[in-house]
Amino acid sequence: MANGVAIGVGTAAGVAVALVAAWHGLTYWEVDKKCEKPKYSIVRTLGSKKDWLGRVRPVAEIRRYAPVLVAEVTFENMAMREALSNGFRAIAGFIFGKNIAPGNSTSSSSTVAMTSPVTLESSPLPSEKIAMTSPVTAEAVTADTYKVSFIMPSKYTKETLPKPVNDKVIIKEIPSRTLAALTWSGRGPNQEEMDNKANELRAVLAKAGVKPLSSHVHLWQYHPPFAPSWMRRNEVLLEVNDDVASS
Repeated sequence: MANGVAIGVGTAAGVAVALVAAWHGLTYWEVDKKCEKPKYSIVRTLGSKKDWLGRVRPVAEIRRYAPVLVAEVTFENMAMREALSNGFRAIAGFIFGKNIAPGNSTSSSSTVAMTSPVTLESSPLPSEKIAMTSPVTAEAVTADTYKVSFIMPSKYTKETLPKPVNDKVIIKEIPSRTLAALTWSGRGPNQEEMDNKANELRAVLAKAGVKPLSSHVHLWQYHPPFAPSWMRRNEVLLEVNDDVASS
């Protein structure tokens, strides 16, 4: 009987943990679903593999992205994860109200909707909130220089977007471009994992006869750091020539 009770309690506890995990997963999925993401069309898929459900997926995609507006901050002489953390805080501050609303020199501000992803490339004043988007993006420019940026909601132009109070946050227009992307799930990568994924993508491109335009590696992260690792979407991207990519 004691064993039966123990098994019953253990099973109930396991079910409870599973339900909590599922609830958290659904919560993050719902938040991510509502985040605006950059628009793109798939130009070409490269290779094939089976995912954990046995479905056949491409190893990589070549995508043509529409122009976007980004809020960007650059860090030098800094490790990648530190740059991501500092960049996230700086730009999150901007979108959640540390800005000056359009048409006001000093007296008002606004919030901006969150988008996704966050990207990485190797005030007491009233404010306007900006909607969150996804992903957060980062670009590795050199071994210790990184550009961290949030993609702004598509309803804004450079003229209508609130102005950052922090002068390290720069608003930039990124023209249409073609990017090769390799996607995987898991926790946010460190420098070594990002480099390994970038090399994996380079190998796939080389096999397809596609050459990256530069050595700059883009890391895009679509979920917050506290989201369950099994549902977090990460991507490394390399810019490629549009003519070669579509052939």
